[in-house]
Parts: sequence; C-alpha cells; structure tokens
Amino acid sequence: MSHRKQQVVALLKAIETGAAEPLAIINPDKYIQHNLAATDGLAGLGALLAALPKGSARVNTARVFEDDGTPRPLNNEVCNNYSVTNTR
Repeated sequence: MSHRKQQVVALLKAIETGAAEPLAIINPDKYIQHNLAATDGLAGLGALLAALPKGSARVNTARVFEDDGTPRPLNNEVCNNYSVTNTR
C-alpha cells in the first residue's frame, strides 16, 4: 500500500480512535466541510469528531483506490466513498 493510501486509512481510523495526528494531512486551504451541522474548516471537523461519544464511531476501510495520485477509500459498512485531494 502506498504511503498516501496509508495516510488516508489512518485519517479515517482517527474518526474511531480520536487520534489527532492523522488530521495533519488535510490541507486547510482545500478542505470543504459537507456536514451542515458542523462549522466550516478544520476546527469544525475537530469539534465534530470531539463531540462523538467515546466508542460510538466504527471505521472499517475495505479498499482504497488511487486515481491520478488521489486516494479514494471505500468503507463498505456505510458505503461511503471519500476523496482526499491535495494532502500535505
């Protein structure tokens, strides 16, 4: 697995573990918050993740595809396809 794919998997796992370090790969100039309940920017994402009750989030990344250097993980339990672009 490429380094970029490993970073994306770690980023998604951070939703479950609460680890802050993997969030450092997110480019704050390119990050777009799509959850209307969260405030914009990385601060909003951090607050959203911090508000999760401990042990409530589960992440199972089944596959990570990489197109044109852009990792695209697929989490089969919730069938969400995430695109992580312009990482640091």
